[in-house]
Amino acid sequence: MQAGYYRTAGEDDGDDELGAVEQVVKDFHDLDKNAMAFRYTRNKDGTTILLPDTLIDLRNIQMVMEAVDNFFSGADGQLNAIASAAEY
Repeated sequence: MQAGYYRTAGEDDGDDELGAVEQVVKDFHDLDKNAMAFRYTRNKDGTTILLPDTLIDLRNIQMVMEAVDNFFSGADGQLNAIASAAEY
């Protein structure tokens, strides 16, 4: 299969989108290194998990997470297309 088969002329390489998704993942990791705070009220030793005492814009989080989901859905679709093409 030829390199760049799935790209069209003038199509961007997705670096901006990838950088944005990386930043979202990093932001969540920095806020919740053990992936517990957004799922549970207490950690494994029973201590209450405290989040920063700031306003949280839930609508913005929803839009950002939908964009991240779209990014990963697109990446999954592209990988499936590559795998399917390789079978021929």
